[in-house]
Amino acid sequence: MADYTETVFRLMREGKVDQANEAFEALKMDLEKYPDEDFWAQTAYHFQSAGFIPYAQSLYQEAQALFPNSERWKLLNADAHMANGEFEEALDQLLVIDEMSPYYLEALLMQADAYQGLYFPEMSEIKLKEARDLAPDEPAIILGLAELNYSEGRFQEALPYYQSLLADPNALDEAAMQVATTHYREALGESGQFEEALDLLAAIPEAERTQAEVEQMAIYYVETEDYEKANTLLSPLYEDGELSAYCLPIYAQVLTYYHEETKAIRVLDEAIVKNPLQETLYQQRAKLYLALKQDEEGAEDLEQLLTLDDENITARLLLMRTRLQMNHPEEALVVLEDAPTDIQDPEFDWLAGKIYEENEDYKKARTYYEQAYPKLKQDDSFMLDYLTFEREEGQWHTLKLAFQERPALKDQAEFQWLYDDLLNQETWGEEE
Repeated sequence: MADYTETVFRLMREGKVDQANEAFEALKMDLEKYPDEDFWAQTAYHFQSAGFIPYAQSLYQEAQALFPNSERWKLLNADAHMANGEFEEALDQLLVIDEMSPYYLEALLMQADAYQGLYFPEMSEIKLKEARDLAPDEPAIILGLAELNYSEGRFQEALPYYQSLLADPNALDEAAMQVATTHYREALGESGQFEEALDLLAAIPEAERTQAEVEQMAIYYVETEDYEKANTLLSPLYEDGELSAYCLPIYAQVLTYYHEETKAIRVLDEAIVKNPLQETLYQQRAKLYLALKQDEEGAEDLEQLLTLDDENITARLLLMRTRLQMNHPEEALVVLEDAPTDIQDPEFDWLAGKIYEENEDYKKARTYYEQAYPKLKQDDSFMLDYLTFEREEGQWHTLKLAFQERPALKDQAEFQWLYDDLLNQETWGEEE
């Protein structure tokens, strides 16, 4: 029997498919002399594990006909389909396995995997919970629920499952336990429990920590604003050229904390070379350029960001404001008029009003100022811009109403000239 199997393997590797098929048919004829389920299953799985899944499926189907009272073959055939990425075909086999079958629990676990493969996490969770009702202490089921919640970003829900597994060091094999431990730490971090995640990482002997674990520690130190410890971990990795692309912007953040903006920009230069489509890198570098008064470089980064993410309102506002501060109102107007039409943001309306005012389109300026007013009327900076505009437009009645609504404004130095101008108007007494 082994000779036939090895012959099929050799012929397939040599590309002699027809001869391999003939050898496989001879193998099946020989197998029929051995009415032993385990022998059939072992032979078929040997083909499956070698990657010759169609041959394995053929043997599972033959065995199902030969041993019609066993549902084992449905399970094995489903496993072969899943190995081949045929999840719907696998479910066709699994869903007909009877609830009273000794293979039902395993079938539920495989159904969960199949639904996950088809991107139906809700169905996968239903099957896992049904399996847990049958075997509440089965580690594989608990791990399945933990990993499902983890993969779906439901980190808080994943935590108790991981905690249950990690409470018993013998619950899983070494590889599965390593996955559970790593994902548990990450789930803690994603849930904002940084100190707890750091405690677990710190418990690993320093000499045994992987670079990924060192970088994860640094990230959590940044989250807890312990920049000194983060710098201690990241700086040597960067100087040795070993820091991962993912951690380059984290290190730039640490450098920014220490007011090393120029070096932070160099670090971000490297990050952008490695990930030129990552929008956040351009925004981070733009803010550093602007902090260094390198407005043109900062504006160019913001423009690049908007080519990647046209709906990034924060970046658009910053670019509009930067172009205004550079005394380029025409360029600010281009950025404004390229914006999506469905933006509903009072800060955007305020800045749009200023840009149209600078470009002497006073009608549109008024429209946007008035749109911003209801939500920003308690913002002193907005009120100064708005009332200055209204004063230039001669809208003294608007100024009067504003000072009546917020009388404390007249006591602020930046508003005093507006209030004095208002008092000097001949119309003031008449309106009273």
